[in-house]
Amino acid sequence: MSAWQSSEFADEARADVEELVADDLTQTAGGVYDVVATQGASTAAKVDSDLAVAQHVLAQAGGFRLDRGTVTWQAKN
Repeated sequence: MSAWQSSEFADEARADVEELVADDLTQTAGGVYDVVATQGASTAAKVDSDLAVAQHVLAQAGGFRLDRGTVTWQAKN
């Protein structure tokens, strides 16, 4: 009887530990996701800001256009 109870107790303890580990992993994964999402949003905001500055500088310099003329150049290896 004692061995059976001990085995049952061990099984319950193992199940409890597995549940705690699963909950901890879920929390950790959620935290990692939040950090990555925040970093992604921050990076996107920085890119948007940098592109706006580039567009402004380009506009101040006369803009961008294609020319029908040709340019002679020599490639060097």
